[in-house]
Amino acid sequence: MKFQKKNRIFAFALCLALLMASVATSISAFADSNDAFTVAHPLKGMAIVKAPLNNNQLLVIVNEMEVALNISDETLIIDSKTGLPATLDDLIVDDVIFVYYSAAMTRSLPPQSHAVAIVTQVEKDKNHAELFTIKEIISRNDGEVRALNKEGDLIVTFIEDQPLTPFKTKQIVTLDDITVGTQLFIWYEIVALSYPGQTGATKAVLIGQEEGLGVRAVYTPMAGVDMAKVAIRDKAIQLGGHKLISENAQLMLPLRAVAEGLGFSVTWNGEQQSIDLDDGSVMTTLHIGTDNYYKSSSTALGLTQNFKLGASPMLIDSTTYVPASLFNLLYSDNNTVKVTIDQK
Repeated sequence: MKFQKKNRIFAFALCLALLMASVATSISAFADSNDAFTVAHPLKGMAIVKAPLNNNQLLVIVNEMEVALNISDETLIIDSKTGLPATLDDLIVDDVIFVYYSAAMTRSLPPQSHAVAIVTQVEKDKNHAELFTIKEIISRNDGEVRALNKEGDLIVTFIEDQPLTPFKTKQIVTLDDITVGTQLFIWYEIVALSYPGQTGATKAVLIGQEEGLGVRAVYTPMAGVDMAKVAIRDKAIQLGGHKLISENAQLMLPLRAVAEGLGFSVTWNGEQQSIDLDDGSVMTTLHIGTDNYYKSSSTALGLTQNFKLGASPMLIDSTTYVPASLFNLLYSDNNTVKVTIDQK
């Protein structure tokens, strides 16, 4: 019995040692083979400017760490006092700002990260603009929309009596433009002690659809559009005389004209009210009235992930329209769709 007990103790110790060695080896391999590290959640925080903007890079202290933020055309920059687009050129050392930056950072000193959004004119202990992406519409009533953020920890009520303006455009936006995936800057005061927290927006600036699968900031009323140039993967697409439309703040394209112009076969299934697309590389099936999209390989079997794009395929005068962002999904490229709209 003693011999068996000793054997069990030895076996347990050996397993524990092997497990620790395996974990240590994995960590070591990661550190040696990867030039960047990531954390589980997107990063944000109050920041102090340590050096003025130089070569599209801003050095800050944020979350008790010095970080070099790389600024690009995609970085959202807003003046918290005015709610207008801002510039970083006037920032000086010790200015206070609020930053949102990528969770992926280089291992350099200081680490570098992509700046997602920067809020300027931030005053200590006062409300400032915060980035808010809508994951779910909780309720929509006359003059009021309640929405849950992507992180799932805050519900915000938007009412039509509070200011709602567009970011970098002069288009009129309303509560109808607030949908799943909509990205805004919001201002608010008191948050109820609940989970998720609840508050009301005192002001909001609508940016567009979340960067990724959506086409950002396309809120031009489609009525009155006389000519539109659509390029996908830098290829000019002929719309076949069809006009563009807007649905739930999404730019919608005539599916057959665009897809066939890109080399997709387009098959309409009347009984299922669905459309099959296949270009020999990727394929998908769309269903009229269903905001549920995926892509899969035309040649290999495998699991696929479904996405909501904020608008469903729809039939208008026997023509199927789909969100432009569908082609971002199919080509796995956020910059696939480029649209130029000329108006009289």
